[in-house]
Amino acid sequence: MNNLICLMLMLVLMLTVGAARAVEPVDGELIPEARKVLDYLASVNGKQTLRASVSGVAGWVQETTGRLPAIQGFDLSGWNSPTWGKSYTPVVENTMEAVKAWWARGGIVQMQFHWKNPTRPDGSAWAGNPPGRGTGPVDCAAALKPGTPVHLALMADLKKNADYLQKLADARIPILWRPFHEIDGGWFWWTDKEQPENTAALWRLMYDYLVKTC
Repeated sequence: MNNLICLMLMLVLMLTVGAARAVEPVDGELIPEARKVLDYLASVNGKQTLRASVSGVAGWVQETTGRLPAIQGFDLSGWNSPTWGKSYTPVVENTMEAVKAWWARGGIVQMQFHWKNPTRPDGSAWAGNPPGRGTGPVDCAAALKPGTPVHLALMADLKKNADYLQKLADARIPILWRPFHEIDGGWFWWTDKEQPENTAALWRLMYDYLVKTC
């Protein structure tokens, strides 16, 4: 995977930079399409509010307000179990097509990663155990240690997701990438409340893999 995916990660980090400053991306190889989005966000920072919607309701926003939202949010998750099964993968593929269509209309793409527990193909992103939802926590320390079963499962699943992100990179579509949302809430498996540095390390592992490794 090439460095085009870096554009997804560093745009998130730049949203708070004032327009008066020269905005420098984290990765110097930022493609022109992402540079334009970054410059635009910097230019409206503190001056305008961009309307946003989640996937599937942009039409409703237009009917209600008379204008399409500037940003539409998508999720890199197929939701259905088992992960990467016959009812999971088509959801991800349909999302990729929806992202491409939204970008083609001139919209900005935001994508979060509602990452299902990579060690439990039949599970969910939830760390708790409410009926039908949670599948228990993940040992984040073990997930960071190469060679452990948890790490191997995490990296194998991350690679499959990265393959889909590469499709967007190949199409030169920048996205506002939002992994590990609600990071300190404790209800998703990626939160290590006992050792929060492990959660931070997971974020860095994802960044390094998408930008520097694959």
